[in-house]
Amino acid sequence: MVEGPGVRLNAEKLQRSVLRGVVRAVSGRALNCSAASVLIGQVLHCVASLGKELFLFFQSQHIDSNETCLRLHFGMDGSLLIDRPHRYKNETCLEIAFDRSMVLVYDTRAEFRDPIESRQRVMEMRDHDVCSEEFNPTTTTSRLICRGGDQILADLVGVPVSNCSHWPDDLQLLDQSIFPGSGNIIKNEALHRAGLDPRVRGGELSEEAAARLVAEVRAFSMLFYDCRRRRRPLKAHCAVYCRRAW
Repeated sequence: MVEGPGVRLNAEKLQRSVLRGVVRAVSGRALNCSAASVLIGQVLHCVASLGKELFLFFQSQHIDSNETCLRLHFGMDGSLLIDRPHRYKNETCLEIAFDRSMVLVYDTRAEFRDPIESRQRVMEMRDHDVCSEEFNPTTTTSRLICRGGDQILADLVGVPVSNCSHWPDDLQLLDQSIFPGSGNIIKNEALHRAGLDPRVRGGELSEEAAARLVAEVRAFSMLFYDCRRRRRPLKAHCAVYCRRAW
C-alpha cells in the first residue's frame, strides 16, 4: 500500500514540475476519454495531498471559470513519474501532457470529485494527516479517544491487507478518519514503538497511551517520508514490519 509519505512526495513532484502548467493532452484507461477531455486547456493551479489521496485542481484560463478536481488513489502499488517511464511497468493507466512535461501514472485509481467538497475535506482533515506540516497531535489524540470505541488499534501484525477481506468489520487498519496516510508499515512500527498491543480497543486506551501512539505515528511517518525523500532504505528503521513470522 502506498502510504502518506509516498503520496506527499508525489504531490511535491507535481508542484515542482507542472504546477501552473497547461494541459495539452490526456490519455489512459483510468478515465473515460470524453470525461478526461474536460482537462485539455486547463491550468493545474493547486495540488493537495491528504493521507493516501492526491487532489489535482484545474481551472480554465478564463476569468471566473469553475474548478475541476481530479482525485488519485495509488492503492497497493501505484506510482507517479514525470517525463520518464517506469523501469518495470509497461502500461500507464493515465498520462497527462503539459506544456513542457508529461505526467505518467501507473496502477492508480483516478476519478473526478466535487472541487468544493474536496477542498473542504482537505482543510478539515489536514491537522490529522500524518505527513502534513499542519499535523496537530492534540486534536488527533482527542479524535482517537472520542472515536476509538470498540475498534481495535490494528490488524494482527504483519498480515497483508489483501488477506483481510474475511475479517469482521471491527478488525481494521488504523482509521483513515483519524490517521490519514497511515498504512501497514506506519501502523505496525508505531504500535511497536508505543508499546501497545494491536488487539487493544481504542476505548480502552488511557489518555497517556493515546498521546504516545499519536506521537509515534507522527514520528515514524516523518522518518518514512525523510527516507523516501533522500532515497535511503527504510528497512534499517523497521523493527516489526520486515520481521519474518515463524
